[in-house]
Amino acid sequence: MKGIRIAAEKSRIVPVGQTTDAWDVLTVQNLLFEPLVRCIEGQAQPALAKSWIILDEGRRWIFSLRDLATFSDGSKCTMDDVKYSIEIMRSAKDSFGMPGPFSRYLSGITLNMLDSNTLEVKSPTPNGDIADFLSEIHIKKQNPNGNDLLGTGAYKVAEIIPDKSILLVKRQDHSGIPSTYDSLEFLIVPDHHERLKLLKSNQVQIALDLEHIEGGLFNDDDVNWHRSVNTLSVMGFLNCFYAPFNNPEARLALNMAVDINRLISEVMNGMAIPSMTVVSPFHCGFESDLRPILYDPERAKEIFGRMEMPNELIIRTPTFMPEKADLVAAFIAVQLRQIGVKVKVDVEHNRPEFARQVGRKEIGHIALFDSSPHSTYRVLSDKISKKQQGLWWQGLDDPILDEMIDQAHGTSGIKEREFKYAQALRYLNQNPAWLYLFHPILVTACAKSINDIEITHEGLLRFPGAW
Repeated sequence: MKGIRIAAEKSRIVPVGQTTDAWDVLTVQNLLFEPLVRCIEGQAQPALAKSWIILDEGRRWIFSLRDLATFSDGSKCTMDDVKYSIEIMRSAKDSFGMPGPFSRYLSGITLNMLDSNTLEVKSPTPNGDIADFLSEIHIKKQNPNGNDLLGTGAYKVAEIIPDKSILLVKRQDHSGIPSTYDSLEFLIVPDHHERLKLLKSNQVQIALDLEHIEGGLFNDDDVNWHRSVNTLSVMGFLNCFYAPFNNPEARLALNMAVDINRLISEVMNGMAIPSMTVVSPFHCGFESDLRPILYDPERAKEIFGRMEMPNELIIRTPTFMPEKADLVAAFIAVQLRQIGVKVKVDVEHNRPEFARQVGRKEIGHIALFDSSPHSTYRVLSDKISKKQQGLWWQGLDDPILDEMIDQAHGTSGIKEREFKYAQALRYLNQNPAWLYLFHPILVTACAKSINDIEITHEGLLRFPGAW
């Protein structure tokens, strides 16, 4: 039996009706369960659905189920199970107990089974992002008789030891390409130094999330190193309800005032790339010729100098999520003080409470946060559009941009939709909505004998044949 052990910072099975954006958790989810479609680098690809057609300008999407799709108990998967899983997500909560995003995205959406293998998804308005929404919903068996771990993925659960490990074994009856490994055991090891130690002592074959290890260990030739730029955006939310950041000039000046390359070098140990707009280079609509806003502290000083400024700018930050958030906030404060801007840093140690405060728009003037959706529309709808006013919207009022977002969202043709999202993202590069910071680089190490894994830009550990 060919099995491997993986040391992860955390690993768990997400309960039915809960959402998560934790990539080490989603790695396990994707081995057990499948979405109807997968969105990889902004493009929809078949998963549990083998194909789909788009009709009536995106008002109707018809999905066809993959042949011979079965759950890990051997029972047949039908579109009734798919419909059940999607309906549950209408009222899903996140891991902090806050409302999940799907109630808004699925509002007005109706699901009709045309037969056991065909599902019609209807939207009251043209909607080019249905596949994006569905790509984040993992399909589970309806009426599982107490076992909510039954999915159509390439693996099934053999054993769970809470807070210690999850053991998965390969399904011999899976209809996809056979996976290389018979078993995958995920060990929960919170300390990154300990994860690397276990790898180097041959107790595990893969160690995840090593990007924060300092001291140049990434040149160690005893193991194979994998680096992947992540789709996550780390940014400073800006309070656009009040001065100064209700003024687009102030938002641009702030971006000019912070040396992002130095921030990445000194605080993130080089393990990130600068952000250029509100999404990553791997989102739909991102154009390769976009560049970060140039560091220009003298111009930033001149702009702030002719604006009405508060007595001090308040930067609010958690201590993690994003990683090193308090250190990033301290760096930004130093940079602003160097151009004569008075700054106070307010650190919130309760991360769930910080998220709730941000949702209530209690962000001071700047708040360190991150943006995880892989869907360009979700980022724009959740955090940018005044028309949508999602949970994380912070008062930005730009009718031109709102129209661009609506136009892109209502376009179902692949190339045309991508072009329209590109227009919105380029506009946001030139007219920043946030303080654009960086996208982290994830680092994974594995034994020399392991040369066939992949860390996707979404942060998922991918095994050959698993999906």
